[in-house]
Order: sequence, then structure tokens, then C-alpha cells
Amino acid sequence: NTHKISFGEAQKISWSAWKCNKLSELMQDFEVSFEYIKKDGTLRKATGTLSESVVSHEKLTERKASDKVFVYFDVEAGELRSFLRANLKIIKAVKPINILVTI
Repeated sequence: NTHKISFGEAQKISWSAWKCNKLSELMQDFEVSFEYIKKDGTLRKATGTLSESVVSHEKLTERKASDKVFVYFDVEAGELRSFLRANLKIIKAVKPINILVTI
């Protein structure tokens, strides 16, 4: 039993995957502002990171990411959040992570 999709649907899936891959790549070293559609249909504006200088790998793996779910650390809320990868709308801004070093 195979499921056929149109060329337009394939492009949409491919574009969504590219955006999430780019978001993940940027979040490794930066705080990134972006928007996605929540499960309830509302728009969520978020700033997040995946940088281990901000959040530990152990913390990031507390929630299960998958090919459908993107997990990130919300720097404003100070906790993990996730969204459906297909619901990522836009990557808005990238800024360096402020790391406080004490001597």
C-alpha cells in the first residue's frame, strides 16, 4: 500500500525539512527568533537555542525529537518546548549568545 503525493506536496515537505535543518544548525551556536503554528492553531513567536553553552545535552534529550517534532530550549521561558516541524513558519533573527564568564 503506497501513498502518492503531488509534486507540490513534495516541495512543501522538502521546504519544511530545509527550514528545520537550518533552524537546528543556527541554534547550535546562536539564539534564534522564529515563529510556528501551535497545535491549537495560534501563532507562537519564540526565541530558542540548542547551544550546549546554554542548555546541557542531557536536558535537551528529556523530550523526544523525531522527524516530525522539533525540540528546542526556549530562552525566554527557560524550559524545553517542541512543535511539529511542518508548522515552522519563519526564521526571523539570529543573535549571538551572551555568555557570562566569571573569573
